[in-house]
Amino acid sequence: MLKSRITNIIQKPNWNPQNSNETFYVFLINLENGDEGSIYKKTNNLKLAIGQEITYTLNEKGTIKMNRDFKTMPSFMNYNIEEELRVRKILEELTPWNIELNQNYEDKYGYDLKFYKHIETKTDTGFKKKLLGFIEVEACPPGGYSARAWTEHKFPDYLELSFLKRKVFKWDKTNNCWSKEPKEDYEKVIYLKVNPNYTNCYAINLKSLVNNHWISKRSDGTYNNTFMVTERNNVTFEFKNVVKLMREIEKNWEN
Repeated sequence: MLKSRITNIIQKPNWNPQNSNETFYVFLINLENGDEGSIYKKTNNLKLAIGQEITYTLNEKGTIKMNRDFKTMPSFMNYNIEEELRVRKILEELTPWNIELNQNYEDKYGYDLKFYKHIETKTDTGFKKKLLGFIEVEACPPGGYSARAWTEHKFPDYLELSFLKRKVFKWDKTNNCWSKEPKEDYEKVIYLKVNPNYTNCYAINLKSLVNNHWISKRSDGTYNNTFMVTERNNVTFEFKNVVKLMREIEKNWEN
């Protein structure tokens, strides 16, 4: 069984099998891991969306079949929060007592984590909680080329430092493509990509990524150039240095 996120959906011409009166609606699906295949439905309603993670099989004819258990899951469970929560626990060990990290449950399509600072006041409680910024998490999937090459302590020099466009830019519904407009509050966001065993990561302030990136050649064949790339000197490695990025955002808020 395979698992990946949808990067593009295109409705193809209907298919009418020979010697049958049935009509099947055909949807071509592109996935983040590079897979591509077709889903056949008896109704013109795929019930899937770009950015959604699916569990599936892909046969030699290029047909995608969904995991039956997945299809019956409620929509709010169609994504995995494990990677966000594991990153949160790591950062909590490295941050001061008055910095709080929370899963962003209120906005499923927003940034993954929020981080706050508890500030001493003269109120009855003695403290108030101030939102400082956000952390967007991407986990390097196990078993891929990058996963095999990314050791526990160092990201290989010959690999691209890639990021997903859907985590950075807004979707242009009119033109059916990623816009050039960053998501809200991007100046307060850290984009963090973690290796499969959660022992190392690299991260960048989203504003820096927006201003300093190009489109990866790996994006050829995926929808609207899925992957963004930046120079190595624009990112920071290791979780302890992610905390430094959090402090920079805090200083900007104080100023």
